[in-house]
Amino acid sequence: FLLTDDGKGTIRLMAGFSANKSPGSGGKVAVKADAVVGIAPVSMDELARTDLFAISKLSKIIRFQAEEVPPKEGVVQGVNCMNLRADTCTALAVATVPMV
Repeated sequence: FLLTDDGKGTIRLMAGFSANKSPGSGGKVAVKADAVVGIAPVSMDELARTDLFAISKLSKIIRFQAEEVPPKEGVVQGVNCMNLRADTCTALAVATVPMV
């Protein structure tokens, strides 16, 4: 899961990242954004049990399940995870609910 400073997030599948054809030929684009504030590994088997927390500069916290964000293979802008008004996202936290 990747979270940008403008409150957009995406789950990128590893299948979308192909190997470079020549060593040192350049980087890969993961998400269309100026700044990424958080990256967290998310297992496809545990999407329903994984909670994501987006935290803003003005101390607003949004909690949502990882399964609400559709996984994508290609470069995307992301879905709105947090509505911001004169604010920016500053942190990302992840919690996985244990199975009982």
